[in-house]
Amino acid sequence: MKPLKHILVFTILIFSFGTFLSCEESHETEYTFFLVQIDSVLIPDNIVAKSPIDISFYGTISNSGYTQFSHFSTEKLDNNLIIECWAKRDKNASIGPAWVTLLKGEKLRYSFESSGDYLLRIKQPDNSFFEEEIKIE
Repeated sequence: MKPLKHILVFTILIFSFGTFLSCEESHETEYTFFLVQIDSVLIPDNIVAKSPIDISFYGTISNSGYTQFSHFSTEKLDNNLIIECWAKRDKNASIGPAWVTLLKGEKLRYSFESSGDYLLRIKQPDNSFFEEEIKIE
């Protein structure tokens, strides 16, 4: 009788463990993406064509927690470099803590192919642009 009891307990444990694992939720995080409000940029003084530079960005990402910098996107049109700075918010997070999340010098590495005068056009959340003129030697 004792071996039958051990087999029954073992079977219940295996079944319970399998049920527990199958009920585990997928925790794949989904994000909402949004443009960051850029207040200023830091650009090197001497920029040489075909040499990569780091452009540092500063601004306010959000007035609540659960947000963070995500990525940059760039598009070059003639002598305009259009930049979008994106942040992300966890879609499933509850209302975040009330603190300001800042963009503190996140760097975009970029290389201009030829010399000349360029205009950095950084798209803002309200569809306006923060603009900065630069000279490439």
